Amino acid sequence: MNPATALIAAHVLSMLGYAAFAALLPELHDLWSLSNAEAGMIASAFFVGYVATVSGWTALTDRIEPRSVYLVDALATAAGCAGFGALAQGLVGAALFQAVLGAGVAGTYMPGLRLLTDRTAAPGKAATSRSTPRSSASAPRCPWDSSAWWRKRSAGALPSSPQRQGRWLPA
Repeated sequence: MNPATALIAAHVLSMLGYAAFAALLPELHDLWSLSNAEAGMIASAFFVGYVATVSGWTALTDRIEPRSVYLVDALATAAGCAGFGALAQGLVGAALFQAVLGAGVAGTYMPGLRLLTDRTAAPGKAATSRSTPRSSASAPRCPWDSSAWWRKRSAGALPSSPQRQGRWLPA
């Protein structure tokens, strides 16, 4: 298996832990007697861990080898998954392990992309760096990016079929 395929497979496997809570929510909701707000806090803990650490992990790859960051965070991801499955018994434990899982995924996702891009040929790097300005430049043309379209839509100010006006708006 080539390194890029192995890296992608490892990331897909790390994301399974993220999906586990959502998949098990009906059972855990009853088992742990969670309110809807508590279930939402557990689900949000993953993103809190992710957002709190992703910039740090990404910046760290400028200072040390991305493989080291990736390995440490792959272990953190495994610890978050294992802890959630074996030790979580309610809101606090589940949220803690979901936050660890989020931090671990943050440290495997961005550094993993860095590992991939550092090892690709120069033409691939150039194509990647050119696509970002193009996609960024297209953002102002998006219909939902201007004049709070969603407020008009939810207030009923827009017709029910924006396609008739010759433009696309998300439903």
